[in-house]
Amino acid sequence: MVVKLFTKHPSENGKTWCQHARFAFSVAIKMAKSSFYFMLHGLMPFIPMPDYYNLESMSAYLLDKNDKVNKKEE
Repeated sequence: MVVKLFTKHPSENGKTWCQHARFAFSVAIKMAKSSFYFMLHGLMPFIPMPDYYNLESMSAYLLDKNDKVNKKEE
């Protein structure tokens, strides 16, 4: 019963628990790095935001990840 709590959602999306966790962690780590740079830039505005972590890049990254996940589900 407890195992279903961990495996139901990933299996509904065609993934194992490990694949799902790896995907979620990769997105979370990138978002955490972006958040760090935003906080650093907010405190010290003379430090420029790296292009890789700015809002436009993060938006494009998240939309791309979402598109890839949705295409695999179809």
